[in-house]
Amino acid sequence: MRAIYNKLADTYDFRSNNPTTLLVRKKENKLIEKFAEGRVLDFGCGTGYHLSLFFPKKSLQAIQKKGITDMIGLDISENMIAKAHKAGIKNLIQSTEALPLKDGKFDTIICLYSVFNLLDYKKAVEEFSRVLRPGGHIVLSVASVWDNEDVNFLQKVKKVKKPERKRFRLEKLFMEMKLVNPEILIDTFSNKSLQLMHFDSIYRLQKPRWGNFQNFSLKQRLKLKVEKILPKSYGCFYFFVFQKS
Repeated sequence: MRAIYNKLADTYDFRSNNPTTLLVRKKENKLIEKFAEGRVLDFGCGTGYHLSLFFPKKSLQAIQKKGITDMIGLDISENMIAKAHKAGIKNLIQSTEALPLKDGKFDTIICLYSVFNLLDYKKAVEEFSRVLRPGGHIVLSVASVWDNEDVNFLQKVKKVKKPERKRFRLEKLFMEMKLVNPEILIDTFSNKSLQLMHFDSIYRLQKPRWGNFQNFSLKQRLKLKVEKILPKSYGCFYFFVFQKS
């Protein structure tokens, strides 16, 4: 995984600037704005996009007003970390699922945009719980079991077989990630005294177009509006907030 993300580092920000990803990030940003406070760990920070929401683009005064006292980014890829450094972001660590951090060190953990799909999720949840203080929050976004181009909404309702993994090609590289079943994930977090505070999804009716840079058509935008009334469990992309008890 490190080798793949090292190779993707130079084009990562460009590839993420597509309509599908931007809608996901809009939801992520709202959750960060609402729940992030105190000491924040961005697990899988990549080139530092989410860290840049607070630092360095916003002033120190604005960060302190929001209640952010410190922010640390962690990523497995040295090339991603280097890109974040060049963007002016400090406090970066290169590591894997075993976090080189003290128990109860953070008030908020953010793990966004499918990073979690690539991990040993049980080990990751254990580490998240260990370094998070009681009362702290985890903001998580993941690709769901419905992120499948061959499955439409009616098939989802009819309970077609859900895939557990997704294989795809990215810049001539083959990648595979585990897709998330919300019930199993929520149960895993609950076993570590992490209770669900918020759950939402996107792309329930309209399918995501991850590699497409064309704007959504009028018909597609209408589908995105209509899907808000449909069951959240059928989204192609999930958003969770957990709190440690």
